Amino acid sequence: MGITNLSLNRMKRFGCLQQGIKMLELGCQNIYVQGYSPTITSLEQFPKEFGVDMTTWDILGCQNSKVVDLRKAVPKSEHLKYDVITDFGTTEHVEGKYYQARKNIHDVCRVGVFMIHETPLSVHCIGHGHNYLTTNFYNQLASAMKYEIVELTIEYAMGNTTDGGLVVCVLRKTEDMPFVDSKTFETFEIFNS
Repeated sequence: MGITNLSLNRMKRFGCLQQGIKMLELGCQNIYVQGYSPTITSLEQFPKEFGVDMTTWDILGCQNSKVVDLRKAVPKSEHLKYDVITDFGTTEHVEGKYYQARKNIHDVCRVGVFMIHETPLSVHCIGHGHNYLTTNFYNQLASAMKYEIVELTIEYAMGNTTDGGLVVCVLRKTEDMPFVDSKTFETFEIFNS
């Protein structure tokens, strides 16, 4: 998927594009923001324009991202390292071990800061990824992890109201606690393709 005008406005609204912020973007993204072209150069320049120190992880290492497989535990040196985590269309592609991907996100995010997710709504974007979510998933995750839900809504990718539904959730990590166990996580509302 990618970074849209709605994504950019959300990051601005929650203060995620401030000088010195350490941001982790999951997956190399195209930019669909007015005034930017969806190129590698734009992706590299986009956060720098705001003074953000952006790291990008992607399993393929595209667009100068660091090669990271979210299905594997990230090194402890990455834990509590980032001020903002953004997922504008990556975790839905994690095939198997979705639990580990979500645990990695929790582990690398500092306490008190935001995790911004734009993920396919169940029964939408079919065939696009492997994991489809509902608002219930984020409510269950927030309850188990004591995350604050700052925003939880449904939006439509590029205006596609037929099958382009996205669950958009902004979470704030409120405590440094271990991630929920895998048995509990498996009870959360996730639809796999």
